[in-house]
Amino acid sequence: MGELVAVATDYLDFDPSWEQEKLRPEGVRFRAFRLVKDEGDMLLELAPDANVLVVAALPITDELMSQMPNLRMVLRLGVGLDNVDVEAATRRGIYVANMPTYCTREVAEHAVSLLFACVRKACLQNQNVRQGRWGYQYAQPLVQLRGRTLGVVGCGRIGSEVLRILSGAGLRFLVYDPYVPLKVIRELGAESVQFDQLLAESDAVTIHAPLTDETRHMFDRHAFEAMRDGVILVNTARGPIVSEVALVEALRKGKIGCAALDVTETEPLPPESPLRTFENVVLTPHMAWYSEQSLQTLREWVVEDLKRLARGFEPRSVVNPEVRAVLGERALRPAQ
Repeated sequence: MGELVAVATDYLDFDPSWEQEKLRPEGVRFRAFRLVKDEGDMLLELAPDANVLVVAALPITDELMSQMPNLRMVLRLGVGLDNVDVEAATRRGIYVANMPTYCTREVAEHAVSLLFACVRKACLQNQNVRQGRWGYQYAQPLVQLRGRTLGVVGCGRIGSEVLRILSGAGLRFLVYDPYVPLKVIRELGAESVQFDQLLAESDAVTIHAPLTDETRHMFDRHAFEAMRDGVILVNTARGPIVSEVALVEALRKGKIGCAALDVTETEPLPPESPLRTFENVVLTPHMAWYSEQSLQTLREWVVEDLKRLARGFEPRSVVNPEVRAVLGERALRPAQ
């Protein structure tokens, strides 16, 4: 196939020499940059000859791809695909692949950790102790999680794992996911319900849905008004699923007991964001995916998929299989 040029557009904070060493014998030239979200034009100057883009958050638009005639594959450095124009890539005969399983356990554990942090007001009490306020009265009121109802929005790999982790917690589980069979949800010990019922009956809600046109601002003013007073909201999925304007309004009205957010509409969270001002908001910096194990898995995934491409095979997780028809005889062989 000849030499492949693979370019990581916004690689994480590690030296790519390990990847380069592993890929050199395969004829893959691997380069890594740390471009920010609005630096797509700079990519055209740095790597106009790229055959593969390994991308974290940089938007991969139709316009960008149209100016990269050698591009054959976009490998999303993660699970979500909201920053990649998959339809345009398919039309242009470009494979799009992701890494759907590299951090399932990490995100599920993070979501459960945030849920318990809210239930026990752990972050607030840590702050109280450091400021000299000692005693349970500063946490009042606290209630047991057992016997309450947890709503899970999105029951794919991560939502399912959350249910497994909490299977012994004595909770009633409600699931809203129109794309998962009823049988699967029941086998997880949960009830399949419509979104309105989940909102009305849940004491806590955890979000594990992808960001799509359907889910963008799914949690808006109407949704918060339909929820129980004092509800806990956990979001480790994508920030724009929740309207932050509506969330701030619900927090100010006292509708939300606690919101725990690993993701926000704008990242990093702006210094002036009202979310920073609420004691009952727990914030983490979009790091639910991270553990030392998931980080190594991610890097190994990059190397393995690039090796496959160099040998004429598809990546492991093709998200646009329709591209095979577009490519015809030029299509890669199915992954082995």
